[in-house]
Amino acid sequence: MIKRRVGQMAIANRLKKLEAMQENKEHIGVIVFSVEDDGKMWALIEKEELKFETMFEAENYLIGVPGVTKNTVIIVDDLMVWGDGLYLPCDPLLYFCNSEQRCEFAASTMNLEKWLSLYIPLIQRILAESIKNPNMQLPGFDDPALQDLIQNYNSMSIEQLVERYKDEKWFRGKGR
Repeated sequence: MIKRRVGQMAIANRLKKLEAMQENKEHIGVIVFSVEDDGKMWALIEKEELKFETMFEAENYLIGVPGVTKNTVIIVDDLMVWGDGLYLPCDPLLYFCNSEQRCEFAASTMNLEKWLSLYIPLIQRILAESIKNPNMQLPGFDDPALQDLIQNYNSMSIEQLVERYKDEKWFRGKGR
């Protein structure tokens, strides 16, 4: 009897949440971010296409948009700048690169050695900046593969690193 009552209360609470979301006509359900060939980032927000230089800029913009809530789904398409087949996060490219730098990554997605030779100095630069600014946000730096790269980029060649990061089994962290 108690289980049934708890189940009914959970269903009623879910229905109330759904009704509240439906009443909010200004709610934005989904926002899509992507990167163009030229390295520029764009977002599709309620049929309006906006351009941003970094994800930090995009996040700051979204804070002031009415209808963006914790329930808004944000989809980030980073395939244009992703090293094809490498299990390294693209967050540093989206947050810490400008359009011109992202364009270099986009041009080298099929040449993994070149892509990684651009990625490593970016990570080094970000880490050097984070030492100067200890409160700096570091999106993507909790990724196990990136943590492994930080530990190993001095001791391995680019070719060895490319081989290492092609195989996801080495970097399955907690919760993956």
